[in-house]
Amino acid sequence: MLNMSQINDIRDLYNSGYKISEIHKKTGVDPKTIRKYLSRDDFSEFPESSVARPSVLDPFKPTILKWLEEDKQHWKKQLNISDYFEPPVRPSRATVPFGTEP
Repeated sequence: MLNMSQINDIRDLYNSGYKISEIHKKTGVDPKTIRKYLSRDDFSEFPESSVARPSVLDPFKPTILKWLEEDKQHWKKQLNISDYFEPPVRPSRATVPFGTEP
């Protein structure tokens, strides 16, 4: 990251008619970095914080939760939607060396 004096030098050179390749030769700063600082207007260290938006599903969450609760009430041989959200924990398979009896 460049300091403000370097950024101002780059901007002054560009405004006085120097091309990016000529600024690169004079300052030793990478051309991509020069383009980045020439295109930027705001030099604050922290990016602007985005405004928290509500989820698209917010209006439907009560209905979805109700459906999941109803689904848990069904008998076990039916495929429950909640199984997709909470997969069963499977026991780990023990490895047996070749040639030995379990």
